[in-house]
Amino acid sequence: MRATVSSHESRSLRYLATLWLGGCIALGAVTATCVILNQEESTAGFFLLVAVVLLSLLDSFISSVIFSVVGAALLSYFFTAPIDSFHISNTRDLFSLVAFLVTSLAITTLVRRIGRVEKTQRAQAQLLELTHDIIIVRDNNNVITYWNQAAETLYGWKKEEAVGKFIDELLSSVFPLPRDELQRIFLRDGQWEGELIHTRRDGTEIIVTSRWALQRDGAGDPLATLETNNDITQRKHAEELLRKSQAQYFAEAQKLSRTGSFGWNVSSGELIWSDETFSIFEYDLAVAPTIELVRQRVHPDDMPLFDEKIAKARGFTVDFTIEHRLLFPDGRVKHLHVVGRSANGQPDNRAFIGAVMDVTGAKQ
Repeated sequence: MRATVSSHESRSLRYLATLWLGGCIALGAVTATCVILNQEESTAGFFLLVAVVLLSLLDSFISSVIFSVVGAALLSYFFTAPIDSFHISNTRDLFSLVAFLVTSLAITTLVRRIGRVEKTQRAQAQLLELTHDIIIVRDNNNVITYWNQAAETLYGWKKEEAVGKFIDELLSSVFPLPRDELQRIFLRDGQWEGELIHTRRDGTEIIVTSRWALQRDGAGDPLATLETNNDITQRKHAEELLRKSQAQYFAEAQKLSRTGSFGWNVSSGELIWSDETFSIFEYDLAVAPTIELVRQRVHPDDMPLFDEKIAKARGFTVDFTIEHRLLFPDGRVKHLHVVGRSANGQPDNRAFIGAVMDVTGAKQ
């Protein structure tokens, strides 16, 4: 371990020695060129300043100081009266040399800082390219300004093809609510999350869960949007298959037990039946169920009991149980056992869910 550290330090020292020696030679060459071409002090100072800045990019602040001091010394010796001497007879020349030195240090410091920021940004951008999440940045006009590798893989467009395009047009985005309304919510809250439908380059549609974060400028005005997407198409398809499978098993179970289910919103009068409930009442599935349709099937002798239970359910948020008969046009009779339970307990929005059981066999 110590040998490795020592070797590293040795390489660093050799690099610095080479840099400082080579840099001083380069500054000397620039100075010699200016002397041969009989350039003025200001011109020579400019070229030396450029050389110092370029050399300072190769190392730290210490190298900047060394090159700046060497450059100022060369200016003093070859271009400031008296020539070929470090003596400065004119105060104005002294100010010029100090200005060169300060300017050189300031510029090299600024250039190095910009270089560090750029290096950090490149490293961060490389990290964004490694993530499996789709990362998209768009400006205030929804024009794409950044498109990472994961976005290329999922959507099929290369970065150079996507950047500069309107994202909604490129991806044929389908939103869960009107686009203008969604934008108002986003600008108000500064963030939004939901599911979108996008179209890939090959024309296939995918479902993504999308998260938006708003970036604002110093005045608080919208500047850019960071959008991260995750492909959930397979999961949504699996959920849909599971839902259909569960619904199929549920329907079969209701059919085997001759038990239907219903939902009744007392306030709106809306009535929802399961397929088995339609089968029990022997109505077509295309018919919209209503309390009046139920009354048309209720046996005349049981009508007073049925109306009494319905009136109580409409007037109070209470559970109910009722047994009554159905009389069909061909004279057949079915016996039902109906159970209703309050769904929300809110007096101003009463609703019930329940079960309808055909107990004709048990009665017989």
